[in-house]
This record gives sequence, structure tokens and C-alpha cells, in this order.
Amino acid sequence: APVVPEREASMAGAGRALAMVSMLALVAMSVQSEEMRGVQPEDAHLYAKKDMFTCKDGSSTISIDKVNDEFCDCNDGSDEPGTAACSNGVFWCANKGWKAKLLFSSRVNDGVCDCCDGSDEHAGIVTCVNRCQEEGAEQRNILMRSIQLHEQGVAKRSDYVARAHAFREAVFKRRDELGNLIQEVSQKLDGFQAQRDELNKKISEETEERLRQEQEAREAEEKKRAEEEQKRAEELAAQQAEMANQVPSGEEIKSSGDEFGSPEVPPMAPQAVDDLGETQQVVQEGKGYEDPYYSGKHVDKRPSPTDEEKPSEDEYRPPEEEYKPPEERPKTEAELALEKLEEEMRPLEEEKRKHESESELAVKVLEYDFGPDMAFMALYDKCYEQQVQQYTYEICMFRHAKQKDGGSEQNLGTWSHWTHENGHNSVMHYTNGGGCWNGPARSMKVSMICGEDEFLVSVQEPSRCVYEMEFMTPLACSAHRAQEAREQLLAISH
Repeated sequence: APVVPEREASMAGAGRALAMVSMLALVAMSVQSEEMRGVQPEDAHLYAKKDMFTCKDGSSTISIDKVNDEFCDCNDGSDEPGTAACSNGVFWCANKGWKAKLLFSSRVNDGVCDCCDGSDEHAGIVTCVNRCQEEGAEQRNILMRSIQLHEQGVAKRSDYVARAHAFREAVFKRRDELGNLIQEVSQKLDGFQAQRDELNKKISEETEERLRQEQEAREAEEKKRAEEEQKRAEELAAQQAEMANQVPSGEEIKSSGDEFGSPEVPPMAPQAVDDLGETQQVVQEGKGYEDPYYSGKHVDKRPSPTDEEKPSEDEYRPPEEEYKPPEERPKTEAELALEKLEEEMRPLEEEKRKHESESELAVKVLEYDFGPDMAFMALYDKCYEQQVQQYTYEICMFRHAKQKDGGSEQNLGTWSHWTHENGHNSVMHYTNGGGCWNGPARSMKVSMICGEDEFLVSVQEPSRCVYEMEFMTPLACSAHRAQEAREQLLAISH
């Protein structure tokens, strides 16, 4: 029985001793903290030695009790981190609950509270209230909200990944379907094409034969016309010769005049008119006769018509013969058959082009960078809008960006590539948009920010024809960013 009280007494004594040791340790820590005021956390090990301190620049080693003694012993001022003794020294504001910062030593104990925790005014010149908790409250709320958003976004990402993989499988399936459809249509077109080639060959042969016959007909017609003209010319020459033989000579005319007592008159050159209406001179056989009209000695003294006597543009003109286009040649059986065949082929060719275009897009989409887990593929071709003044801005993910104004729209770029940050897709680039008058082609940069859902946050034009958007999505959230925010919160909360 008496043993129990002795044990209790012994344990009580041990407890009192432990309490004393703890108190002494706290006092020592308090003294050490007071002596090492203003030291940056990364430099704390330099001041941890019990007896001596070596300047950071290695210029000298001094007794530890000379640190923060209001006298500058080191050239770099490292022995006075908590006083204003060294002009080149710096003071560390711990500012627990808010952001730590460095001050020039000249601002220590100057009567102004520069640190929110008041640690820079420890001399008592002024009493500083610790404002760090109040000043850090807003930032702590922002960080806590950021942690929450990133963690929620990371949790949602698995759903996006599942949707993206389902969409990817659908694209693969559709690509294969399109390949089969293109093959079927191509086979039908190949059958039609054989018929078209045969008809084209026949039409070409018929055209060649028709042109040959037309050429022969033209040559025969020209030959016939030439022969007729030659014949008319020969007949005309014979008529002229016969008329020339029938005209009396000058001597005959003179003797005839003497016989009847007529006065002598100069002979006139006889003329004849051919069947084309052209006046032809008949050769005069009279001796010594010279026709003044044909010798160049005759001068026509009749007045020439003046400009006023010339017909004006408004005067009547005989109507020109109306142009009649050549009659259209009737189409051959082969040409009509070809037209019908091409009408049947046209919808098949259009169907093939449509399938090929869709297939090319499917192949291209499968090559896009949707992130390492393909999560961004869940947003493919999803469109979002934001109204800014009179403009409506639209972004269709991985397709295009547009600016709309009433019924008109401007292309701000088509999908190009990503900019990555810390291994994450962070900024989308849309390039080669509509041309800017006397400037570059329009382009758009879309920055991803973490949020609860997809939302187009803002649009701006920082420089001419260069646009920037902020787009909120859970896919911009990451565990890495959540950890960074958590560390920042920890740093300002202790």
C-alpha cells in the first residue's frame, strides 16, 4: 500500500522537471528569435551556430552575440538582419497569415509599420497592430476557392474522358462507314464511267467525220464558185470584144459626117456597161483620138459636196441585213445518251464528294491534340458565345472563331494548335482569319481557366486584329494547381 504514494510522488516530480525544461526551452527559443529577428528562412542555418557567425560574403567571422547588436561588422550587412545598422542590409517580414516580404534595413524602426505583423518596429517607437490576418483573409478565400475548383474539376475530368473516348470511337466507326460508302459509290460510278468513255469515243469519231464532210462540202462549194466566176469572166470578155468590133472607127464617123454635110465634131470615146454595173472603156480605134477623161487632162469643175451637204448620222440609212445565227445542229443519239448518263451520274458524284470531305475531316480530327487523356475531345465542335457591345463573339472548339455583327460575320481564325504549360493544354490558337485592311490576318488566342462549367468569360482586342478570349472549363483544372494553391495557403496561414 505505501508503495503507491511514493510512485505518484516520483511521477509528479518528473512532471515538474519536464515542465521546467519546456519553459527553459521556450525562453531560449524566445531569446534566439529575438536575436535572429529579420532573418530569411533560407538563411536560418547560417545563424544556427552557438558561438560564431560567418558573414554571408565570407569577409569575416564574428561572435554570435554581435549579430543584431546595432553595429555593422560584415561588408554585406548580413550580421544585422534585424536592425537598421547596415545601409545595405535587408529585413525579412514573416507576415504570418499574409505574404512575407523583404524590406531595406533603413525602414526598420523608422516609426512606420511596413510589415503587417509589425515586426519591423520592435524598438517601441510606434506600436504596430498585427493586420496580417485581416489583409490575408481575401487571399486565403481565393486560394481556398481555387483549391475547391481544381479538386472538383479533377473529379469531373473522368466524365469528360469517358465522353471523349466514346466520341473517338464514334469517329472511328463513322470513318469506316464512310470508307465503305465511298467504295460503293465509286463502283457505281466506275460502271457509268465505262459507258461515258464509250459514248465520248463515239461522239469524238462522229464529230471528226462530220467536220471532214463539212470541210469537203466547203471545198466543193468554193471550187464551184470559182468555176462560175471564171465562166462569167470569160463570157464578159467575149461580150466586150464583140461590142468593140461593132463600134465604127473615127474615119468612118468622119466620112459619114461629110456625106450628110454635118459639122465635124470630135469623136467621143464609146463605153459599155457589163452585167456587174461597172463601166468599161472600149478601145477606140480612131486614129489620133485621145479621150480627155482617160488621159488625165480632163478637170472636173463640179463643186464637191461640203460637210453640210454630207449625210448626217440621223439621216435615213437603209436597214442592214439582220444577223441570223446559224441554226443549231440537232444532237446525235450518242450526245443525247451522254447527257442522260451524266444526269444519272451527277448525284452520285456529289454524294461521293460529300462522303470524301467528311472522311477527310474525321481523319484530321483523330490527329488533333486533345491532351494526353483525350479529355478535350469531349468539347469538339461545341460552340459558345459572348456579347461585347454590338458584337457577338463565337468560339466553336477546334473549328473556328467568329465575330458577328447583325447579319454579317468576320472569320477570326481556324483551329491551329495548343500552347502548353506544365504539361497541360493551356492556350488555344486560331489563325489565318479574315484579312485586316492594311494589316495582318485576324487571329484568336483562347486561354483556359479552371471553372465549374464551360463558359466564355471575356473577349478583348489588345492589338489590331489580334483577339484574346478567356474560356472557363473543368478541363483546365489540375491536381498540380490545387497543390500549389494549398502550399500558398499554408505559407500565409502559419
